[in-house]
Amino acid sequence: MSAISVKKLIGKGYNRFWNNRNFYRVCKGSRGSKKSKTTALNLIYRMMQHPWANTLVVRRYSNTLRQSCYTDLKWAINQLDVKSLWKTNDSLPELTYKPTGQRIIFRGLDDPLKLTSITVDVGSLCWAWFEEAYEIESDDKFRTVVESIRGSYDDPEFFKQITVTFNPWSERHWLKKVFFDEATQEPDTFAMTTTFRVNEWLDDGDKKRYESLYRTNPRRASIVCDGDWGVADGLVYDNFRVAEIDRVDVLKRCDLVANGLDFGYTHDPTAFISIAVDKENMRLYILDEVYERGMSNKAK
Repeated sequence: MSAISVKKLIGKGYNRFWNNRNFYRVCKGSRGSKKSKTTALNLIYRMMQHPWANTLVVRRYSNTLRQSCYTDLKWAINQLDVKSLWKTNDSLPELTYKPTGQRIIFRGLDDPLKLTSITVDVGSLCWAWFEEAYEIESDDKFRTVVESIRGSYDDPEFFKQITVTFNPWSERHWLKKVFFDEATQEPDTFAMTTTFRVNEWLDDGDKKRYESLYRTNPRRASIVCDGDWGVADGLVYDNFRVAEIDRVDVLKRCDLVANGLDFGYTHDPTAFISIAVDKENMRLYILDEVYERGMSNKAK
């Protein structure tokens, strides 16, 4: 393929992302920051450059793939004006590059163990895209799939890469520790944050809706508009900090321990919390907490 102008095709803000070859390429961002569309364009363009490349596209639930990543990748094919070179299979879904037989495979994490045995006929399954990765509850589920991206190929241009895109709803999510905290960040990681301000394709109405959040819901605006970590909805207390505590010392200083349980049924989570209360200093210490679905079945 001939070279393209990244600036002309996708606009500003993504040049480093587009050309990056780190093993982990991670982008958290606000709504409307064009991270998904940019990733889709990049994968289609790169696969046509490299005849050994195959891509696995993953979301937490398989039934969300057809109307998100699959649609974005078909859009990218049309944007690059290469529709005649790609075969689409809407029922699987799957995309195949006709000249070489390279494939883009779509899977959900409904059963991550089924993802470990995926093979390809041409080249190597060397790239993966985790879209809306915030939906993935644990680092373990993520790594189960990452471990399937392995092997090598006899080409000086060969590289493996895991692309991760998401909206950062909570700073307590494992994605922050694994990819954005300097002390615990995975090696060979490129991580960036984008906002709607780099998306010059938004019209004035779109921009006004985003900017109005700074007035109506500042906390949500920091996440939705600025791509910052946080908790957007349902937060009752905001005067708190997360830190390690000495349980023995805390219990000596506190007046009482209170426990609370909200028992969930079927799809609702069970929530349990244990709190130490320091009345004199008007402080609460969280000693233990459980927030899990399916507890009612375990209790039978």
